[in-house]
Amino acid sequence: MEFRLLGTVSVGAASGDLDLGPVKRRSLLAALLLRCNLPVPVDHLTDAMWEDEPPPRARGVVQGHVSRLRTLLAESEAEAYGIQLVTQGTAYVLRCPESLLDLHRFTELISLASAQPEPHDAALMYQEALALWQGPALTGVLLSPPLQTAAQELEDRRLEAVTKLADCWATLGEHARAASVLRPEAEAYPLRESLSAALVRSLYLAGRRSEGLDWFHRTRRILSEELGIDPSPDLSAAYVMALQAETRLPAAPAAPAPADDDEAEPPAPAPRGEADLLPRAPRGFLGRKDERARLTALADAAPGVVLVTGPAGAGKSALAVRWAHDEAARFPDGRLYADLRGEPGEPAPTPHTVLRDFLRALGVPPQDVPDGAAGAGALFRRLCADLRLLVVLDNAPASAQVRPLLPDGRNCLTVVTSTRRLGGLVSSDQARRLPLEPLAGPESRTVLASGAGAARIDADPGAADELTALCAGLPSALRAVATRLADAPERPLRDIADELADPDRRLRLLDVEDSGLRTALARSYEALPPDTAALLTALARHHAPRTDPAAAAALTGTTAYRAEDGLDVLTDAHLLVRTAPGHWELPDLVRLYAREAQPLLPAPADVVPLPPLFLVGRPTEEEPHPAPATDA
Repeated sequence: MEFRLLGTVSVGAASGDLDLGPVKRRSLLAALLLRCNLPVPVDHLTDAMWEDEPPPRARGVVQGHVSRLRTLLAESEAEAYGIQLVTQGTAYVLRCPESLLDLHRFTELISLASAQPEPHDAALMYQEALALWQGPALTGVLLSPPLQTAAQELEDRRLEAVTKLADCWATLGEHARAASVLRPEAEAYPLRESLSAALVRSLYLAGRRSEGLDWFHRTRRILSEELGIDPSPDLSAAYVMALQAETRLPAAPAAPAPADDDEAEPPAPAPRGEADLLPRAPRGFLGRKDERARLTALADAAPGVVLVTGPAGAGKSALAVRWAHDEAARFPDGRLYADLRGEPGEPAPTPHTVLRDFLRALGVPPQDVPDGAAGAGALFRRLCADLRLLVVLDNAPASAQVRPLLPDGRNCLTVVTSTRRLGGLVSSDQARRLPLEPLAGPESRTVLASGAGAARIDADPGAADELTALCAGLPSALRAVATRLADAPERPLRDIADELADPDRRLRLLDVEDSGLRTALARSYEALPPDTAALLTALARHHAPRTDPAAAAALTGTTAYRAEDGLDVLTDAHLLVRTAPGHWELPDLVRLYAREAQPLLPAPADVVPLPPLFLVGRPTEEEPHPAPATDA
């Protein structure tokens, strides 16, 4: 959801712009948004909703429009985005994440631009900020004094940003670009002498001296006819500079030209050819037909962000990369890829590192890549505006790592994979989820057959089913078993199943060099906060098949509320499964790994076994409930 003030006052939702109704309700919304997250007195709203003296029953009219606006937001599921319209004494507050308001994004970009040490980076941010404007601010509201004043203040801020953008281009020696930025504003505001003076200087320094002189004479005539005054000293000085050919203002040197053409101007960054950073397609990719079809349907429905989530070993990366190769024709301008987890033993890449690789793949020369992540992001979004591009962001640890890397083009698709649910990305960027469940029985057997052969699987279907169950339907575990079957063609499936049934050996048997399930689980475990990892270790050392907040609190010596928060974090990381409200299950493979992991609790001998009262469900026959193991 998005609120817009920089143009026609409107509210964008997933289904399209909301019908705000009469102009008074739109004016009410504008007044609330101008003071977003602050109490707005009813008297102020009344002044905003009437151009003249409000009627005696104005307060009731305001209350009625507030009620209808609140209903409209509720019907659009605004609360899912953190949006609420609440009453606070004799005032109303529109609570809203500031990132959903275009005015806040404009202000933030202007602030970032002014702090940039490099004028090129600043120019890109000013451009991005000005691109948020879709027309005069507060269009479609009543011409009441408060809203008229606010609209004029916003327009002044826009013109200030335009002037600063032109200053950046002038500092870089790109005077023609500065003139192109200034001219429309000088035409719209002929009495603003500062705009005309800057335009005259830019035209002269761009080699268009006669145009600059003509503009001065045009402005002087308008000032005389409209106001009866002479040009200001600043405008007169610009005229004298343009009149005297030998006079030049100092300017920063332009970027060096190519060696074979001293007069050539360096080209602006632009995409060159078809960018492709995808890793090679996974060999022998099997199953996931329904999920691949669903991903295609989401790509057909609308661009944006698709979030592929699931537990460690579910095959999220393989699915995203395989689909990206299969659907390459959809994205003729390129396919970009970044592993946000980084290489084993290496720190995760920073947003600037990823953006630098993306920009270079899109044809930006290394020397033209901005030094900061904000500038690089602004340039990346500008280049993507008109492209049909796919971006795959693999193994995302958090929403904050993803947002700076999202393209802004209407025809761009971003596929994000993560073991976490990344609810923040759903809230802020309307990401659509594609959860990966364990492979179904037939698909699991197909993966086993890739190593053992279909005849061998069909010869002992019972052992094959047991193997798929012990692997929990996870593709990475199934492929590890398929590899063992291929390496020992003479061994019966039953022997492999009996080995895998041993909990002390199972994870080791599911490891294949650096691509085993233990490695994937380790990454999820190590990303947990220490207290949450301690909770997982405690749950793993006890044998109850299910748990609840009271049991988890007793295990860790904390409150039920804090324990429930930890259970939610583990669920978000796909390390626990919520089976019913207030009840969770620990998957067997996660339990085995957590028992192996470095203890984050006191030594097992110091942990008091829970009485049966705290254990939800009964121990299974295969796994009785002894005292905590001392070798965890």
